Formats: sequence, structure tokens, C-alpha cells
Amino acid sequence: MKQEKYGLAALERQIQRELKYLNYPTENWVKPVVGSKGEAVLDVAVIGGGMCGMAVAFGLTREGISNFRIFDGGNEGCEGPWVTTARMRTLRSPKHLPGPHMGLPSLTFQSWYRTQVDDKAWEELEHIPRETWMEYLRWYRHVLKIPIENYSTLKKIIPDGDLLRLQLSHPEGEFDVLARRLVLATGRAAFGGVRVPDIFKDVPKELYAHTEEMI
Repeated sequence: MKQEKYGLAALERQIQRELKYLNYPTENWVKPVVGSKGEAVLDVAVIGGGMCGMAVAFGLTREGISNFRIFDGGNEGCEGPWVTTARMRTLRSPKHLPGPHMGLPSLTFQSWYRTQVDDKAWEELEHIPRETWMEYLRWYRHVLKIPIENYSTLKKIIPDGDLLRLQLSHPEGEFDVLARRLVLATGRAAFGGVRVPDIFKDVPKELYAHTEEMI
């Protein structure tokens, strides 16, 4: 166990060196703007803190855009479907696909996985278990220090001049943010929430389940 921890720690140090070589995080260069009433304005708001939302955050930071926020309605460490609504036992995509590495080989799933097992275990792995993929994404968030505001759900998007006003809800109350650009990284759960075809309206609820309902 000590050897595994040392190996992962060494990989994380290597990633930090590589990021430093790339001048990451790049200094913010975008000129700030304010709302019509003097409110602060985000350059980018990202809805969804799963794999794609985190890749967006990494990409923005590499390009010198740091005035962004990421909102996700799920629990911390459970963003996306992998340990909540996904039904499959493994990912359908092949294990060797690099994932959200953004050009850094050390950030790939294969690098993370190989660091903790031997080559034989990697070769014997057929498909990635969805729980293992979630562990990798948690590590990805940790090593890149990606700020995700959990338990925050987007309710409405309202045009506000050249900006977008986003209405969000949180257990502590509702709040608004203004943004110049909006990224919807919400996957299959996007666009209006769960909808069940009318053909099922007379079927007792205990006889069916929607794919977006918790396992």
C-alpha cells in the first residue's frame, strides 16, 4: 500500500512539473466587464462539473481565462452519472482512449491506473468499471485543483443585454450570476430534466424507472 501511495504521489509531482513547464495556470488576460448595475460578471459560467465540465475548466485556465465558475447540482465526488444513474457495469469506450488529458500523457486514465497496478493488471483490464472511472475523475479534479460549486442547480437563463443572467438554486437559497458566455456540460440530464412518455402515464410507478433516476 505504501508503494502505491508513493507511486501516485510521484505521478502528481510529475504533473505539477509538466504544468509549470506549460506556464499553468496562465495569468488572466481578459478585460473585466460589469453588469448594468455594476455587478460582477463572469467570463464563463460552466453548468456541470463532470468530465466535460472539468475539461472545460482545464482548457480555460490553460488559455489564461480564470474568471469562471463551475456549478453542479450533485454531491461532491459524484458529479456525472458514473455512481448515480449509470446502469452499465463498465464504460463502453475502450480503455486506451486518453480521456480529458488535454495533451498531458501523465493525466490520462492509463497513466493513473498503471501507477497503482502492474503492467499485467493493465493488460488484463478489458473495460473500465464505472466506479473506477469516477475515482479517476475525483483524482483529476484534485490534481488540477478544479473549483466546483456543488449542490447548485441552474433554474433559468435570462438574456440581460449582451450578457446572460443565470438563476440558480442552492440548499442555502437562490442566487443569480451574470456571465458573458455559458457552457452547458450537463450530459444526458440536460434540457428540462426527466420526462416520461405519455404512454406510461397510467402505469404504476413501481413498474418502471427513468434512466436519470438514482440507482
